[in-house]
Amino acid sequence: MPPLKAGHISDFSNSMAEAIETALRQELAAMGEVLPEVGQKDRRVFFVAIARGVLQYLKDHQAEMINTITITAPDLPPAAPVVTLDLNYSGS
Repeated sequence: MPPLKAGHISDFSNSMAEAIETALRQELAAMGEVLPEVGQKDRRVFFVAIARGVLQYLKDHQAEMINTITITAPDLPPAAPVVTLDLNYSGS
C-alpha cells in the first residue's frame, strides 16, 4: 500500500489535498454552484496545508489513536501481539 499522500502544489494528483478539492466541488454542485477556476492556486495551497497538517498530526499522535488491534484470520496464530504500528506518510 502506498503511503498516505498529503499533496504538494506541484504534485496534487491522487493526494488528500485533491480529495478535499473534489469534496468541495461536490458540495458546491449539490447546492447548484460551481467551484470557480479563479483562485485555484491559492485554494490548492490551502488544501495542501490542511492535508499536510492533518497527516502530520495523525503521525505524531498515532500512539494515542490506536491502542488495541485484533486480527482474526484462519492462518494466523491467535493473540499475535502487534509490537509496533507506523503510519506510512509521505510529506508531499
